[in-house]
Amino acid sequence: MPLTGYQDWQRTTVQSGYPVIAVNQAVTAGTWFAGGSVQDWAFLNFSAYTPAGSDIYQVVIEWYTDAAYANVIFTDVFNIQSDGESAFPVPVMGPYMRMYVYPKAGNNATVIQVTLYGAMAYASAFDMGQFAGPLIADNSAYAANGSKTFYVFHTYPGRAILQVNSAVSQTTHVYIHYYDFASNSFLLAYASNGNYSAVPLLIEIGMAATQYNVQVVNGATAGNCVTSLTAVP
Repeated sequence: MPLTGYQDWQRTTVQSGYPVIAVNQAVTAGTWFAGGSVQDWAFLNFSAYTPAGSDIYQVVIEWYTDAAYANVIFTDVFNIQSDGESAFPVPVMGPYMRMYVYPKAGNNATVIQVTLYGAMAYASAFDMGQFAGPLIADNSAYAANGSKTFYVFHTYPGRAILQVNSAVSQTTHVYIHYYDFASNSFLLAYASNGNYSAVPLLIEIGMAATQYNVQVVNGATAGNCVTSLTAVP
């Protein structure tokens, strides 16, 4: 079968390329990693793996106009929790970049992996095979006035659908919290209460690049409750 398109291979488009930064080490104190020129790419595909027992990390990507890293023009910030995996695209915001990884507690010898790959085409977290199922999925019994908190172990900046459905006709309280790196605590992002038996709670939320949890507080009667948080394109 004859070749079609640009057969001299001189006008083909490279969709993805080499790792601009590849970290595979323990980060026990704040550390800079130089990425250099990223002018060949439209996106950097970010991926991180922090095994159980590791620290909590803040990843800062700074974008510059010059190779000397003197004139910063934009900054991206991501919070990466322990025992998590993350993968999402980062738009290139300048011709040069470097990455700073800052551990919250410090002096943690667990090896972590953080990689930035150059790419010309946008690839969402879904394209990267990030999700094998919902971020949260639970169907369990609650005691009277019982409370459960569910944690998301992906850093996923994007849209998600939260659903809460109680088997008992009573008031259920739902709270969404996000992790704040500066205070090392979870802060309230959303609160709701209602009878989620006949009409379940069903809302779309926008998630930032940090960890989230969902807390469900049951009413005065014991019973089952379904809680799910599902990432959507």
